[in-house]
Amino acid sequence: MVSYFARHEVDKQGEGWGVDSKGYQAWLLWGGDAGRAWAKRMIPKMHGFKPQPNPSESPDV
Repeated sequence: MVSYFARHEVDKQGEGWGVDSKGYQAWLLWGGDAGRAWAKRMIPKMHGFKPQPNPSESPDV
């Protein structure tokens, strides 16, 4: 998501932004400005993520 928002930030300067442009519609479908802020907040959390084993799954033998 972060990559999408970084690539398409310039779309905000295009004609029809905020009205009916396809770029605006896509931006909203990706979560809009709130989605961009959320994705940026997730980066540090993702870098520190370590998956935990699921105790309900038996290990492969």
